[in-house]
Amino acid sequence: TGVARAPRSAPTEPQEPALLLPQQRDHVPAMSTTYYTLGRTGLRTSRLCLGAMTFGDDWGWGADKAAARALFDRYVEHGGNFFD
Repeated sequence: TGVARAPRSAPTEPQEPALLLPQQRDHVPAMSTTYYTLGRTGLRTSRLCLGAMTFGDDWGWGADKAAARALFDRYVEHGGNFFD
């Protein structure tokens, strides 16, 4: 009894992240400019997902607002668009 799996999605054409400023292109390498289709949804996502469970320090641990914003901004600047 095998598990049925969806066929692996082919990557779409590489695209420059919209938020990466021209002066940053030589200094900040993109994490990946190749996006993959998420299952059969048609959504194009970056290969790495940014987990935000530790964003916020309301419970006495985790990243404060400034640190969380810096992580988020850097992820997006490098082409990330997949969040958890």
